[in-house]
Amino acid sequence: MRGKLGLATAATILVFSLSAYAKNEGKLPPGAKPLDEAAIKTLYADMTINYKDGPSYFFSPDMRLVGFKAGWEAFADGDWVITGNEMCWNAVWHDKDKEKSKPYSNCHKYYSSKAVVYIENTKTDDQWMGDVYRYDKGEKPKMVKGDTVSKKVEAMKAKLGY
Repeated sequence: MRGKLGLATAATILVFSLSAYAKNEGKLPPGAKPLDEAAIKTLYADMTINYKDGPSYFFSPDMRLVGFKAGWEAFADGDWVITGNEMCWNAVWHDKDKEKSKPYSNCHKYYSSKAVVYIENTKTDDQWMGDVYRYDKGEKPKMVKGDTVSKKVEAMKAKLGY
């Protein structure tokens, strides 16, 4: 069925798409300091991140998270949590089979060195576990201000009967 992916397939693609476009710098630079919770929140609150060939997520200022991928008959909802210098996304992907929702979690630690923010993958697919990359070259170019996801999620919920 063209344009329709099973939830397991979609979740697998999701995992492989998230970190694939960030270059692994290998390690944190000497003297890197953990970012505080407020600094991390300013990077993501009221922002949409659009992954090439993957989903888009909106990080609401009240720490809710919604996700959508064009071509998938699915949507994600959940939250994002910051503890210390680690941010985790906790979402559940839903499709037409309401009995087979798929949880998804992804965590990163944030550091700063010489005004550059670095991200370390702490919970993701094993292939990218421990990768360190620059925020300005990894996540930031994929982000836009505001919510470009929620209306699409609401339309998909209606279509799927949620």
